[in-house]
Amino acid sequence: MERLGREVEEIKRDLEDILFRGNGRKLDEDAEKLGMLLSKKATVTQVRNIFDRVRRTVYSENDVALLKSKFYYMAARYKGLEPLKEVFSEAIDLILEKGGEEQFRQLKSFFEAVVAYQRYYEERKGGR
Repeated sequence: MERLGREVEEIKRDLEDILFRGNGRKLDEDAEKLGMLLSKKATVTQVRNIFDRVRRTVYSENDVALLKSKFYYMAARYKGLEPLKEVFSEAIDLILEKGGEEQFRQLKSFFEAVVAYQRYYEERKGGR
């Protein structure tokens, strides 16, 4: 559990580089870390459900703020989504405090990469 917390904290520290500086290397590395964590704790369907909600959201401060509660709800319902909630609620706070539409697009790209890596590691785990 300590390792999990440390990895999540490392990803959270990189969020400004990912969202505000467009650091593609960190986006990719952290998406892989988070995807791997999620593959051990959550199903692809659980992650896709919230990803689809984020992907369909058109930027407005109100709609982005409401997404945070969706992450909390899903993490309460499915404990394996806790790392996702931790990272994305922090990202949403950053966007609302000092970002905008461009940072929300970066968040969507980051989430898309997380989903891809989670699927990859889920498939490897199942031996498919």
